[in-house]
Amino acid sequence: MQSTIARALILAALIGLAQILIVLGSDHDRASPRFPASDERLYAAAGWRAGPLSVESAHGVDFVTRAYERPDARAAVLTIATSPDAKRIYRTDGSVPFLGSGYTTEYLPPQTLALGPGMSALVARQGGSAILVIEAHGERRGLVGGGIERWGPAIFDAALARENDFYALRITAPFEPASATELGRLAGKLFSDVATWYSRPP
Repeated sequence: MQSTIARALILAALIGLAQILIVLGSDHDRASPRFPASDERLYAAAGWRAGPLSVESAHGVDFVTRAYERPDARAAVLTIATSPDAKRIYRTDGSVPFLGSGYTTEYLPPQTLALGPGMSALVARQGGSAILVIEAHGERRGLVGGGIERWGPAIFDAALARENDFYALRITAPFEPASATELGRLAGKLFSDVATWYSRPP
């Protein structure tokens, strides 16, 4: 019990320090958000047809979206949210769009969809509808988990005024248990390829 409390206090302290350092560093010039725009192979996935790429910018974050469709009419949407400012990416997760909208959210065990490291999945339900969100967060060193694993490197980057690319990846689709594993494979392929792109020097 004491160990759990101690870990929670350490995490809270680190997150607080991260916010301070990142805010202090926000006065410096920052690079513009980067994302893969021209590599069609990166966005390709077996059995899925990718639609056109769309980009919108708001509050220092670029939002890249691309719709996917299978021959059986199943559909999914990939979203990449990216910024050189960690707090703009790390402070939200896939449940945020559903808060206050009458949805209930439930995180699924990773083994349900055979998700890789750093990936998670939730189902948002309202009435008879259910939406699946598979997500991951990352930076130039790769996909990261939550808590200390996510904020720790960001703290040091901010302290050293070292540029980085922070991103959140999401696959959103209607939730159907029979097709959920296929969506997990789609997310695994796309997330891995996007993480590899960000790991390369700008």
